[in-house]
Amino acid sequence: VHYDGVPLFCERLLSIEYIDLAEQALQALEKLSHEHALSILRAGGMLAVLQYVDFFAMGVQRLAVSTAANLCRGLPVECAHLVTDAVPLLSGLLNHQDQKVLENVCLGFSRLVEDFARSPQQLDMLAAYSLLPNLLRLVSGMISGSNSLGGESRVTLSDATYTMLLRTLATLCRGSPALCKQLLELDISSTLHAILVVSSDGSAQGIGGSMSRPHDQLFQLFSLANELLPPVPSPGSDRCLAAGSSSPPPPAGNGSGGVNSGGRSLVPKRRSKRHDADLVEKAGSVKDAAESAQPQSEREVALAESPELLQTYAEKLFPLLLLVHSSAINASVRHKCLTCMTKVLYLYPTPRLTELLRDLPLAAFLAPLISSQEQSTAFSALHMAEILLTKLPSIYEEKFLREGVFHAVAALCVRDDDEASAMTMATTAVPSTSPHALTRSSGAASSAPEPTLSQPLRRTSRRQAEQAKATTPSSASVAAASSSSGAIAA
Repeated sequence: VHYDGVPLFCERLLSIEYIDLAEQALQALEKLSHEHALSILRAGGMLAVLQYVDFFAMGVQRLAVSTAANLCRGLPVECAHLVTDAVPLLSGLLNHQDQKVLENVCLGFSRLVEDFARSPQQLDMLAAYSLLPNLLRLVSGMISGSNSLGGESRVTLSDATYTMLLRTLATLCRGSPALCKQLLELDISSTLHAILVVSSDGSAQGIGGSMSRPHDQLFQLFSLANELLPPVPSPGSDRCLAAGSSSPPPPAGNGSGGVNSGGRSLVPKRRSKRHDADLVEKAGSVKDAAESAQPQSEREVALAESPELLQTYAEKLFPLLLLVHSSAINASVRHKCLTCMTKVLYLYPTPRLTELLRDLPLAAFLAPLISSQEQSTAFSALHMAEILLTKLPSIYEEKFLREGVFHAVAALCVRDDDEASAMTMATTAVPSTSPHALTRSSGAASSAPEPTLSQPLRRTSRRQAEQAKATTPSSASVAAASSSSGAIAA
């Protein structure tokens, strides 16, 4: 490297005179690619190792593609021009028939996508040569072992490679709105649906088959499903409330949970049809004002221009999300399911949302989640409940009353109040440690009479210790106060 030997190796590969000499040059570049990848790229090594890869034997082809994958590791964005000429050759190798070659090509693209994750322009450059259709064809191999959308059996990849491809597609969707829309147009929703209802060996049908997949692979599946839709506003924001009615009903409960601190009942009153019509009209004005104040993102505009993409996504995946959340063991997988469901509820048009949720027990699904000890789960459930009440108040107000959603919200509020009261009592019970208090206590201790011989020192010290123990809060109470304050702060 220091004596300019890398350009000579690349020259031997670009102008092949003796095949054995070219193979030796390729072996030298492979050893150097682990630590001197940037030097090889600046000498044109990426194009050199892939230019005549088809003329070599299969073992040498694997070595060449492995070298190319090493050159893709940790590439800075400003050096993207060093691999631009080799991207068409690397894309063509996605149709190779050898498993090792194909997995190394996938590894190279995965590293390039990670390197350019924050540069939409470079991601579009990588996908300019049919990258997305080829990756989607390979991912479809998770369905009964076939990696072809047409169903013909070809090369079977390892589970680690399938997981890497799913992560690569999710990164492409997150980094480029145009590529995300292109994936939706390629009907990736149907591919994900087919993967979720078939096990890895193709034997089991239904949602139980997908539970047999590795946890990391299942997590990447729902990460990809999550990245296909744009993020939603936080609960309580103007854009979130503009999705439907501007004044959702307050939570309700039974017994003490249904009455607030002022003695008023939290059970919402039944509204007339005229009142519902006024709310819908008012919601439209609020929505227009919010959309004019905060313009939609590029991904939201793309879904608005092609509503059939969101409809296919919701019809294929939303019912499965409920089933997977109920069956999954991994907490991160359940959280991704809730996030995808929240996005569908927010983005789906209100007139068609009723038809989508007609046969789904969503109210009964949300009630226990609001009472969950996991903060992220309760937060997502409250967000979905807010969206449903703002979009379909006439339907879900009754369902939430019947299934106990309002009662769960009221119990959550009462629990927070109890924790706040416990923290306040614990803090007031702790003795003051201010400088004035310490001065007064030291003065009182100095003015106290010394014990006489009739009052033994040991008995006096024991009595004082008992009095101090009675007036000082126990460690258990302080720990309980700390934990309650931590919970309230969270």
